Amino acid sequence: MRVVLFLMLHFSGITLANAIGLSDAYLTPRADFQFSTGNSAYYRSPVYFGGNFAFFPRQEGLFASISPIIGARVAPRLHLGLSAGIQYQQERIIFYQPYPDSTTYNYKSSLYDVSLFLRYFIHYRVFVHLEPELINVKNAALSWDYARGVVKEDAKRQNIFAGLVGLGFAAPIGQQSVFVLTMLYDIKQDALSPYGQYPFLRGGFNLGF
Repeated sequence: MRVVLFLMLHFSGITLANAIGLSDAYLTPRADFQFSTGNSAYYRSPVYFGGNFAFFPRQEGLFASISPIIGARVAPRLHLGLSAGIQYQQERIIFYQPYPDSTTYNYKSSLYDVSLFLRYFIHYRVFVHLEPELINVKNAALSWDYARGVVKEDAKRQNIFAGLVGLGFAAPIGQQSVFVLTMLYDIKQDALSPYGQYPFLRGGFNLGF
């Protein structure tokens, strides 16, 4: 499986934090880490929604994904949320059959995922991220059909689990936006997982309206 290091962009809107800016509602205040109650406005539980979007070309294809999210700050340091999405990948595979000739096969695959995420702020800008994820993947085997002289694809849908863990950084940009960057790793390491064996970056902006 091809290992890909990619950067995803997040776009999220706040609906229940009108009394304060997004950066105040999203981040845990410094005072909370000094064992002080601080401003009571920080302790509201704003609900935010939006999604993740990624698109990038590969040398032999492309990758794209979109994942709507909804989340809430349920405690001064704790965020909980739900995400569901679609990932699409296309790749041109060189199939060396019949030997010594070769055939280029345009392989396409779509993945469907749903996940729960938890973010716990250990610092007013740094958080631990946990995200168990269920992914419906395409499990395909390619072979050469000698009778028709084409590549034959035998595919079935299969559910797998991924366990994303990592650290993130959140920085306010004005009163209505927060920049978020997260380094994640799939500890489950299923052979069909789209995340591969290396950590990857996921980052972007949370925007308030």
